[in-house]
Amino acid sequence: MISKSNYEEFYAKYGCYGKKLEKALKLMEDKSVKLHKFSPSKREIWTVVGKEGDQLVDDSQPYCSCKHFYYRVLSGKDDVCYHILALRMAKQMNAYDVIEFQDSEYLSFLEILLEDVVRLSKD
Repeated sequence: MISKSNYEEFYAKYGCYGKKLEKALKLMEDKSVKLHKFSPSKREIWTVVGKEGDQLVDDSQPYCSCKHFYYRVLSGKDDVCYHILALRMAKQMNAYDVIEFQDSEYLSFLEILLEDVVRLSKD
């Protein structure tokens, strides 16, 4: 649950994003931000489960596998998608699920995730 003070802080910082902020807050409330950690390498993959499925997200780039990012952000018509916004806020609050894997599962996890990303991009 997001506290009233956190809502106020997010609206002060991200209020200019309007509906995207509302969608991002909903993703946080639904615990849709996931950190997949692999051991012993300490590799990390972030995903956000949006309305169209799992999106691969990397805030350091920034990058998201969603259509909005591809069509609007990369073209310069927008600066962020709601998945990246949700990830930033979830990191700020430590409000994300951590899922532990072994390094031996890394390739199969990536294959499944990327198959999903490709399938979603074709829809």
